Amino acid sequence: MKMKWFDRVLLALVLIVFIGIAIFAIGIALGVLGAPFIRFYNLMTNGVWVNSLILASVGVVMLLIAIRVIYAICARKGASPLPTTVLLKTTDNGAIRIAISAVDTMVQRSARSLPAVRDVVSRIRVDEHDALFVQLRITFAPDTMLTEATAQIQSEVKEYVQAHAGVPVQEVQVFVDAVGSNQPARVE
Repeated sequence: MKMKWFDRVLLALVLIVFIGIAIFAIGIALGVLGAPFIRFYNLMTNGVWVNSLILASVGVVMLLIAIRVIYAICARKGASPLPTTVLLKTTDNGAIRIAISAVDTMVQRSARSLPAVRDVVSRIRVDEHDALFVQLRITFAPDTMLTEATAQIQSEVKEYVQAHAGVPVQEVQVFVDAVGSNQPARVE
């Protein structure tokens, strides 16, 4: 999820305050801030070195948390988002791409065309060479020969997508989610 500009500004302000409190706590605990805050030092530590150590530890932990949040935000920006399209072909006029959701619709249509299939949940991944990896979670009708049905689904989905979209399908993984559901088969 991408953060909106208001959320980024708010997070930056919170982190600045958090870092300021952490540095202030460490300064008070170590006695670095000196005379201007001597009353605050006495209030926070009661002049006991153990309390100073606890206050310094809390300040260090707060500072480390703030640094970790900043690192997480910066590291997330560099990560590449998942592809939402796949290349069909490149012509003299430019590239032709198809949405992953359109490919998913093709996969669903192909898998549901078999009478033994009651329900299908699909997931499509694209590799760096624009090849597809299809994962299917399928609920079958009662008395289905699973080895034959799953092999048929794999080949039909692969052939259908390659024929209609022109995109290479590397792999079709099938996970049998359930067998013998009481629901009637879906017809689309």
